[in-house]
Amino acid sequence: MNFGQQKNALENQTVRNQELQKQNNELGALLEKWREAVAQRDALLSSTQAKLSAMQNDQCEAIRGEITGLEGTLSWADNSQMSTVRRSEINNLITQHQQSLQSCFATRR
Repeated sequence: MNFGQQKNALENQTVRNQELQKQNNELGALLEKWREAVAQRDALLSSTQAKLSAMQNDQCEAIRGEITGLEGTLSWADNSQMSTVRRSEINNLITQHQQSLQSCFATRR
């Protein structure tokens, strides 16, 4: 009788072991997919940070950003009934920045 119980326990443990092995394989596959996704994300983040750093160090891009901001302010001015004098000042700043941007690009050639 003891042998029968041990054989039954061994069969139960074998089935349980197979189930756990299957789960382990599935989790291993999921872990590998997760690692690949993290590696891709890290590569993208690194690339984006390098591009951002290059742009931040690029004076021409900084000037272009200023122009974009001033154009946005001018657009807002049209909707907020800003004084004509202030609009004119903003237009002059945009013109000056555009000239600076052209000079910046010219120095790259």
